[in-house]
Amino acid sequence: MSSIYKIKDLNFYYKKEQDLFRDFNCGIEQGRITGIIGPNGAGKSTLLHILRGIIKPHSGLVFLKDRSLHEHSRIELAQKIGILFSEYQFVYNYNVWEFVLMGRYPFLTGLAGYGEDDFQAADQAMKVTGISHLKYKGMFELSSGEKQIVLLTHILAQKPEILLLDEPFSHLDLKHQIQIGNILKNVKKTIIFVTHNITFMKEISDRVILLKKGKILTEGNKKILTRRNLSKLFDIKIN
Repeated sequence: MSSIYKIKDLNFYYKKEQDLFRDFNCGIEQGRITGIIGPNGAGKSTLLHILRGIIKPHSGLVFLKDRSLHEHSRIELAQKIGILFSEYQFVYNYNVWEFVLMGRYPFLTGLAGYGEDDFQAADQAMKVTGISHLKYKGMFELSSGEKQIVLLTHILAQKPEILLLDEPFSHLDLKHQIQIGNILKNVKKTIIFVTHNITFMKEISDRVILLKKGKILTEGNKKILTRRNLSKLFDIKIN
């Protein structure tokens, strides 16, 4: 299967002489779900930000479909890549329909406003995630699990080729974890997600990357999530 992302000799640091990534190489397969797991400070969230073009590496290359990531315009990246951050604070009580429709923002031109294609995309995304019944409910009225699904729906309305998800299962009850896991398995997109949830890593991932101190400890299918590998990853003994 072809790679949608190729990372070659990437170097990045927050402080000089304290590399996070050094000569880092990685490929992400198109159309598959890739889960990234590792301890805090391993570089998981930073890697997602690099893949979205939010953070620029100090050296090395990141290719998106055989073009350097930074040859893509901001609009191109916004249209192709949806990102869900681990923390999101709603500052206004939009209703669900309004917020999902905002996912179409990268496609708006001039002062034209939303068109029929935008309304259809938002409506379809809500059907996919099963939240049509929440359409006119305010964001402040929703549970944490419902908000997370609305955030995912907002991204799906964008119709991106790639989803980058930072801890999509954090702070959710089991019902909403399962619901989001099922959505991700069924949307048929390239998905790269960061998590500490080993259960859902095993449940939904096609490919797994174990990341430690900015280096790939090992990668492969979910069979690599063994006690031995996880013990090395987290520096703990797992019986």
